[in-house]
Amino acid sequence: DSFWTSWLHLVLFRKLDWQMIEQSYKHISSEGKVPTCIYPVIERKDDLDINLFLLLRTARHYAFYNNTEQVRGEWASMQRVMDWVISRDFDGEGLPQQISFWGDWKDVNYVADRKYSPFVAMLYLAALEQMEHFANLFDDKAAAARYAEAYAKGYAKLNRPTSEGGLWNGRYYCQIWKDGSVKELLYQDQIVGVMYGVVPSERATSIIEELNKSNS
Repeated sequence: DSFWTSWLHLVLFRKLDWQMIEQSYKHISSEGKVPTCIYPVIERKDDLDINLFLLLRTARHYAFYNNTEQVRGEWASMQRVMDWVISRDFDGEGLPQQISFWGDWKDVNYVADRKYSPFVAMLYLAALEQMEHFANLFDDKAAAARYAEAYAKGYAKLNRPTSEGGLWNGRYYCQIWKDGSVKELLYQDQIVGVMYGVVPSERATSIIEELNKSNS
C-alpha cells in the first residue's frame, strides 16, 4: 500500500519520501527480506511484493530526482532485497513462488495453495529490469548479468502457455496452484505488467480487451 499511496510524498515531500525508503533498507533482514511493518515490527516470511515494491519505489524516486549518489549508497542493500526474491524460485523455473497466503495483497485463505501469480511475476520482472539498469549505471557487470539472466528466465516462464507450465492462457495470464492446476479467474492486478511494459504489446492489448469485456 505504501507504494501506491506515497506518490504524494514523492511529489510534495521529496526528502521525506527518500527517508522512508532509507528506513526500509535499514531494517531489512540479513537475508534481504523487507519487514512487513517497521513500527511496530511485524514480520512475515512470504510477502514477496513488499520487497519488489521497495525496489520499484527506489527506481521511481530516482526517475523523478536523478539522485544517483543516494541510490548508489543503497546499492548493496538493494541487491540483497532483489536476491531474496530470486531465491524464492525454489524449482529454478524462473519465477518466485508463494509459500502462504501472504504472497501478495490477496492475503486470504483462498490463495493459500497458490504457487505463482501474474501480479508478483510482473512486479518481479519490472524490479529486475530496474536492477539491471542500476547495475549498468554503477558499472557492476556481475550484477547486471545476473539480473539480465533472471529476467530472461522469468519472462520465458511467464509467457509460456499454461499447457506448457507457463501462465498465459491465450487471452490473459493465470494463477497457478501448487498442484499444477490453473485458475483462470481474471484479476485486474495484472495490468501492472502493462504499466511497466514487461509483457508483449499484443498480450497487453489482449489483457485490456478481456478486462473491458468483464467491465473491469
